[in-house]
Amino acid sequence: MKRGYDTRRAAAHAMGISEVTYGQHENGTRPISKNAAERYARFFGSTIDYILTGRDRRGAGNVYVPVMGKVGAGAQVDMPTDYAGSEILDDIAINLAEASLLQIEGESMMPRYLPGEWLIVDRHPVSPEHLINQYAVVQVETDGRRLVKMLRKSANPGRYRLVSGNGTEEDNVALIAAWRIKGTIA
Repeated sequence: MKRGYDTRRAAAHAMGISEVTYGQHENGTRPISKNAAERYARFFGSTIDYILTGRDRRGAGNVYVPVMGKVGAGAQVDMPTDYAGSEILDDIAINLAEASLLQIEGESMMPRYLPGEWLIVDRHPVSPEHLINQYAVVQVETDGRRLVKMLRKSANPGRYRLVSGNGTEEDNVALIAAWRIKGTIA
Protein backbone atom coordinates (compact mmCIF):
# COMPACT_ATOMS: atom_id res chain seq x y z
CA MET A 1 0.00 0.00 0.00
CA LYS A 2 2.94 2.36 -0.10
CA ARG A 3 2.42 3.37 -3.75
CA GLY A 4 4.20 6.66 -4.40
CA TYR A 5 6.16 6.57 -1.13
CA ASP A 6 9.73 5.35 -0.75
CA THR A 7 9.13 3.71 2.61
CA ARG A 8 6.35 2.35 4.80
CA ARG A 9 7.32 5.03 7.34
CA ALA A 10 6.81 7.83 4.78
CA ALA A 11 3.37 6.53 3.77
CA ALA A 12 2.27 6.11 7.41
CA HIS A 13 3.54 9.58 8.30
CA ALA A 14 1.73 11.14 5.30
CA MET A 15 -1.51 9.48 6.44
CA GLY A 16 -1.00 10.50 10.07
CA ILE A 17 -1.06 6.95 11.47
CA SER A 18 1.54 4.91 13.29
CA GLU A 19 4.04 2.96 11.23
CA VAL A 20 3.22 -0.17 13.29
CA THR A 21 -0.52 0.05 12.48
CA TYR A 22 0.21 0.79 8.84
CA GLY A 23 2.60 -2.16 8.64
CA GLN A 24 0.12 -4.53 10.27
CA HIS A 25 -2.59 -3.45 7.82
CA GLU A 26 -0.19 -3.85 4.92
CA ASN A 27 1.02 -7.34 5.84
CA GLY A 28 -2.41 -8.60 6.93
CA THR A 29 -1.66 -9.25 10.60
CA ARG A 30 -4.26 -6.69 11.71
CA PRO A 31 -7.75 -6.50 10.17
CA ILE A 32 -8.69 -3.30 8.38
CA SER A 33 -12.00 -1.72 9.42
CA LYS A 34 -14.36 -0.35 6.77
CA ASN A 35 -13.53 3.20 7.90
CA ALA A 36 -9.80 2.55 7.62
CA ALA A 37 -10.29 0.92 4.19
CA GLU A 38 -12.22 3.99 3.02
CA ARG A 39 -9.41 6.22 4.27
CA TYR A 40 -6.71 4.12 2.53
CA ALA A 41 -8.75 4.05 -0.69
CA ARG A 42 -9.14 7.84 -0.73
CA PHE A 43 -5.52 8.41 0.20
CA PHE A 44 -4.09 6.09 -2.46
CA GLY A 45 -6.72 6.76 -5.16
CA SER A 46 -7.79 3.13 -5.02
CA THR A 47 -11.01 1.28 -4.23
CA ILE A 48 -12.32 -0.17 -1.01
CA ASP A 49 -12.62 -3.51 -2.85
CA TYR A 50 -8.91 -3.50 -3.58
CA ILE A 51 -7.90 -2.47 -0.07
CA LEU A 52 -10.04 -5.18 1.56
CA THR A 53 -9.67 -8.03 -0.95
CA GLY A 54 -6.74 -7.25 -3.23
CA ARG A 55 -9.12 -7.51 -6.22
CA ASP A 56 -9.91 -4.46 -8.28
CA ARG A 57 -13.28 -4.44 -10.01
CA ARG A 58 -12.00 -1.74 -12.32
CA GLY A 59 -11.18 -4.21 -15.09
CA ALA A 60 -10.52 -3.51 -18.75
CA GLY A 61 -12.96 -0.97 -20.11
CA ASN A 62 -14.15 0.24 -16.70
CA VAL A 63 -14.08 3.88 -15.75
CA TYR A 64 -13.98 4.68 -12.05
CA VAL A 65 -16.45 7.46 -11.21
CA PRO A 66 -16.54 8.86 -7.65
CA VAL A 67 -19.85 9.27 -5.82
CA MET A 68 -19.82 12.64 -4.07
CA GLY A 69 -23.25 12.52 -2.43
CA LYS A 70 -26.88 13.21 -3.19
CA VAL A 71 -28.76 16.10 -4.74
CA GLY A 72 -32.23 17.27 -3.74
CA ALA A 73 -35.15 16.68 -6.11
CA GLY A 74 -38.03 17.60 -3.86
CA ALA A 75 -36.22 16.33 -0.77
CA GLN A 76 -33.97 18.17 1.67
CA VAL A 77 -30.34 17.14 1.18
CA ASP A 78 -27.32 18.61 2.93
CA MET A 79 -24.99 19.69 0.16
CA PRO A 80 -21.23 20.20 0.43
CA THR A 81 -20.26 23.83 0.01
CA ASP A 82 -16.84 23.03 -1.43
CA TYR A 83 -16.95 20.29 -4.07
CA ALA A 84 -13.19 20.26 -4.49
CA GLY A 85 -12.81 19.28 -0.83
CA SER A 86 -15.82 16.95 -0.70
CA GLU A 87 -15.37 13.47 0.60
CA ILE A 88 -15.73 10.66 -1.91
CA LEU A 89 -18.38 8.33 -0.47
CA ASP A 90 -18.08 5.41 -2.86
CA ASP A 91 -17.40 4.67 -6.49
CA ILE A 92 -19.29 3.32 -9.46
CA ALA A 93 -17.51 1.32 -12.14
CA ILE A 94 -18.90 1.91 -15.62
CA ASN A 95 -17.72 -0.58 -18.21
CA LEU A 96 -17.35 1.52 -21.34
CA ALA A 97 -16.13 -1.49 -23.32
CA GLU A 98 -19.70 -2.85 -23.04
CA ALA A 99 -21.45 0.47 -23.77
CA SER A 100 -22.48 2.57 -26.74
CA LEU A 101 -23.54 6.20 -27.01
CA LEU A 102 -26.74 7.36 -28.67
CA GLN A 103 -27.68 11.01 -29.09
CA ILE A 104 -31.23 12.18 -28.29
CA GLU A 105 -33.18 13.79 -31.13
CA GLY A 106 -36.63 15.25 -30.62
CA GLU A 107 -38.49 16.43 -27.54
CA SER A 108 -40.96 13.63 -26.72
CA MET A 109 -38.97 12.51 -23.67
CA MET A 110 -38.55 15.96 -22.11
CA PRO A 111 -37.95 16.78 -19.34
CA ARG A 112 -36.27 13.43 -18.57
CA TYR A 113 -34.08 13.43 -21.67
CA LEU A 114 -33.25 16.60 -23.63
CA PRO A 115 -32.39 16.97 -27.31
CA GLY A 116 -28.63 16.72 -27.85
CA GLU A 117 -27.94 14.70 -24.69
CA TRP A 118 -26.10 11.43 -25.01
CA LEU A 119 -27.37 8.15 -23.61
CA ILE A 120 -24.87 5.59 -22.36
CA VAL A 121 -26.51 2.34 -23.47
CA ASP A 122 -25.53 -1.26 -22.76
CA ARG A 123 -24.17 -2.58 -26.06
CA HIS A 124 -25.96 -5.91 -25.75
CA PRO A 125 -29.76 -6.03 -26.12
CA VAL A 126 -31.90 -7.76 -23.50
CA SER A 127 -35.43 -9.08 -23.54
CA PRO A 128 -37.88 -6.17 -23.25
CA GLU A 129 -39.46 -8.11 -20.35
CA HIS A 130 -36.35 -7.28 -18.29
CA LEU A 131 -36.90 -3.54 -18.76
CA ILE A 132 -40.59 -3.21 -17.88
CA ASN A 133 -41.27 0.08 -16.02
CA GLN A 134 -37.85 1.41 -16.95
CA TYR A 135 -36.58 3.90 -19.50
CA ALA A 136 -34.99 1.97 -22.35
CA VAL A 137 -33.93 2.22 -25.95
CA VAL A 138 -36.22 0.02 -28.04
CA GLN A 139 -36.41 -0.95 -31.69
CA VAL A 140 -39.90 -1.24 -33.18
CA GLU A 141 -40.56 -4.34 -35.30
CA THR A 142 -42.91 -2.77 -37.88
CA ASP A 143 -40.67 0.05 -39.09
CA GLY A 144 -37.27 -0.40 -37.38
CA ARG A 145 -37.43 2.90 -35.45
CA ARG A 146 -35.11 3.17 -32.46
CA LEU A 147 -36.73 5.13 -29.65
CA VAL A 148 -36.06 6.01 -26.04
CA LYS A 149 -39.25 5.38 -24.05
CA MET A 150 -40.61 4.22 -20.72
CA LEU A 151 -41.40 0.57 -21.41
CA ARG A 152 -44.68 -0.83 -20.05
CA LYS A 153 -46.62 -4.05 -20.60
CA SER A 154 -49.47 -4.00 -23.08
CA ALA A 155 -52.72 -5.92 -22.64
CA ASN A 156 -51.56 -8.26 -25.43
CA PRO A 157 -48.80 -10.78 -24.52
CA GLY A 158 -45.48 -10.11 -26.25
CA ARG A 159 -46.50 -6.52 -26.99
CA TYR A 160 -45.55 -3.32 -25.21
CA ARG A 161 -46.75 0.17 -24.45
CA LEU A 162 -44.20 2.90 -25.16
CA VAL A 163 -44.68 5.91 -22.90
CA SER A 164 -43.30 9.34 -23.75
CA GLY A 165 -42.49 12.14 -21.35
CA ASN A 166 -44.69 14.61 -23.17
CA GLY A 167 -45.60 12.95 -26.47
CA THR A 168 -48.13 10.42 -27.67
CA GLU A 169 -48.13 6.90 -26.19
CA GLU A 170 -47.96 3.92 -28.48
CA ASP A 171 -49.67 0.69 -27.36
CA ASN A 172 -49.64 -2.90 -28.64
CA VAL A 173 -46.13 -2.48 -30.13
CA ALA A 174 -43.96 -5.44 -31.14
CA LEU A 175 -40.25 -4.92 -30.49
CA ILE A 176 -37.16 -6.33 -32.15
CA ALA A 177 -34.86 -5.49 -29.24
CA ALA A 178 -34.39 -3.38 -26.11
CA TRP A 179 -31.25 -1.90 -24.55
CA ARG A 180 -30.64 -0.86 -20.94
CA ILE A 181 -29.79 2.82 -20.39
CA LYS A 182 -26.79 3.15 -18.06
CA GLY A 183 -26.67 6.95 -17.85
CA THR A 184 -26.58 10.25 -19.68
CA ILE A 185 -24.02 12.82 -20.70
CA ALA A 186 -25.22 16.38 -21.23
